[in-house]
Amino acid sequence: MNNELILTNNQGEPAGYGDTVQYVLDKLGNESLGAELVVDGSFEAGLAEWRVGYASFVSVNVDSDALRFEVIDTGIQANAIGVDQIVSGFKPGRVYVVTAEVKSFLGADLSTSPGAGFYVLDANVGSVRAEPGKVQAIFAATKSTYRIRVGIDALGESVGDTAIIDNISVRELKGTHALQTNSSLKPVLGRRPVGSEPTSDLDVYVEGEQHIEYLRFDHVDDKMAQTFPDGFTGDLVVCGTEGSWIDKDVTVAAGSGLVIGPKNLPNTVGILPALGDIVGWVPVGKSLTSAEQRAIVDYYRTRGAKGRLVPSGVELVTGNYTDLSIFTSTAGSVLYDSSSGGVTLSEVNGVDASARIGSGTDDGLAVQPGTYYKLTFEIFDETDSVLLAIDKDSAGSDIASRVFSGIGKHVIFFASPSNNANLSFLNAGGDNGSITIGSLSIQELIPEEDLA
Repeated sequence: MNNELILTNNQGEPAGYGDTVQYVLDKLGNESLGAELVVDGSFEAGLAEWRVGYASFVSVNVDSDALRFEVIDTGIQANAIGVDQIVSGFKPGRVYVVTAEVKSFLGADLSTSPGAGFYVLDANVGSVRAEPGKVQAIFAATKSTYRIRVGIDALGESVGDTAIIDNISVRELKGTHALQTNSSLKPVLGRRPVGSEPTSDLDVYVEGEQHIEYLRFDHVDDKMAQTFPDGFTGDLVVCGTEGSWIDKDVTVAAGSGLVIGPKNLPNTVGILPALGDIVGWVPVGKSLTSAEQRAIVDYYRTRGAKGRLVPSGVELVTGNYTDLSIFTSTAGSVLYDSSSGGVTLSEVNGVDASARIGSGTDDGLAVQPGTYYKLTFEIFDETDSVLLAIDKDSAGSDIASRVFSGIGKHVIFFASPSNNANLSFLNAGGDNGSITIGSLSIQELIPEEDLA
C-alpha cells in the first residue's frame, strides 16, 4: 500500500475537515483501474445491452451514442426508472468505482431538481446531479453480480424535462483500501498547524503555517477495516501526532480486514490511543529492517507525526522480590521464589492471594494523567491464571484489567486518569492454584526523539 492516502466519502469526493471518512483509498492503486465490467456503457449498440423500465414515466432513446431521457409523467425516483444492466465479474472484498457523464440536463428548477445519474441496487450507493458533469460512487463488493440502473429522477421534475447521459463505467480500484460504511463508527478528518495542541475544533487553519492532516478516532467504537483480497503477512506501521508504532508479524486471511481501532492494532492491544491523531499507516508485506522502519516513520514525521514510541528508560517499579518490598501490600500467600527470582501467589482454602503496588492516591505509582505506559511482567510457573488490575486509587474503579495465562512475558499498555495509580496482581481461577510472576516493569512511552 502506498503511503499517500486519499480520504473520501462514498461519492468519491474528498472528505472535508470535520467530516467523517468512509474510505481511505490507496493512491497507488487508485491510479490503476481494473477491466471495464459494463457492456456497452457508451450505447454504441443502442439499447441492445440494456433493459428499459417504467416507460410510462420516462421515454428513453439513444441519440448520437448517448442515452436521452424525457419525463412524460412524474412521481417516481431515479432508482425506479430508466435503463438497467446486470453487471457481473465483481470480486467480493474489492472496491469499485461507478462513473457516468451527465452531458445535459434541462430541468424546470436546477436548484431543487434531484437530477440524473445512476444507482447500484443492493449496494445502496448512487449519484445524481442537476447540471452537466461527472457523477461517481465507490463501494466495496460483497457479491459477484450487481444491477446498475441509469435514469432521471422524475419526482420533482416536470413533464418535458430531459437529460442526456453517457459513458457508464464500472471498474475496480486497484489497491488495498480501508473503509467504514457504518456512519456511527467512522473516524473524522481534521487539520491543525504543526506543533499546536489538539482541540475539539477539527478545522484549525492558520495562514502561512504548515498543517497536519489527520484521522481522529474516538477510541470507543470508531475503526477502519482495510481489506486484503489475497491476504497479508508482514509489518504494519502506524504514525500519529503523539507517536508511531510498528506492529510486527501481522497476518490477515484472504478476503479479511486489517482493523485499525477502536483502541487496538492487530497485534498490540490498547496502543492506538497512545499514538494520538493518526497521520497515516502503511502495511508492508515483509519483515521490515530497522532502517526501513525508520524511513517510513521519518516520512510521516515530515507530515506531523512523531517518532516510534519506546520505553523512557525510567523505571517506576522499585524494591526487591526477596523481602517483598517491591509491593506496598500483600494478602494471602505471597512468597519469594528463589528459582525464578519472582514471587508465588497461592490460593489457600479458597482465598485468593494478591500483591499490590500503591495503596491509595497518596501512595500510588508516579504516573501522569493521560500519559501512556508500557507494563511488562513474566509468568514463570502456573496452575492458575493471574488477574492484573490497574486502578485510580484503593477505592477507585479499574482503568485496566485483564486476565493473563501462559508461561512467558506479557505486555499491557495503559493510561492513568490521575497522578497516582495502583497495580494489583491476583491469582484467579482453579481451587488452591498458584502462579509465579516476576520481571515486573513499568515505563512511560515516549517518542524516540525525546530520549535523553
